[in-house]
Amino acid sequence: TRTLIRSYALQGKPVNEILSLVNNALATDNRLAMFSTCFLGIMELKTGTVEYCNAAHSQPFVILPNTDVYVLDTRGGMALGMLENMTYRVSTITMQPGMTLVLYTDGITDATNIRREMYGTERIGLTLASNAALAPQELMMALLSSVDQFVAGEEQADDIGIVILRYTGSTTP
Repeated sequence: TRTLIRSYALQGKPVNEILSLVNNALATDNRLAMFSTCFLGIMELKTGTVEYCNAAHSQPFVILPNTDVYVLDTRGGMALGMLENMTYRVSTITMQPGMTLVLYTDGITDATNIRREMYGTERIGLTLASNAALAPQELMMALLSSVDQFVAGEEQADDIGIVILRYTGSTTP
């Protein structure tokens, strides 16, 4: 999936076309019904504008410079590889200096404790809100620590991945 995305992205294709092409490649002869969720965004570094599509991936969070936290609207399409000829809706967000985008896999939301309760999206939002002023690396560690405390040693059932992007502006490296 990653190789296909890179290949089409390097051709300069728009995000929705990239996902449609990747989806068709994965869906062809997919007898095992394998699929991949995906959030794909391409940022124009000079302006902070991100065009993105969501293929059934967990909804990202945005942290504003004033530390307000909200869920990014990512109503999108079906997971990649399920059915051929799917279309994906393009959305846009313009990142301002100091804004942070937090992406995560469902291994975080689906992490369960001994009572079989899931960590869930609400706990992610609360953890991000109480740690919003931290640097991205520290924010990631705070979220992972919160999940670890919640599951209290229960076995991990799915992958856990986090990507945190803080936009510093076009003049700052």
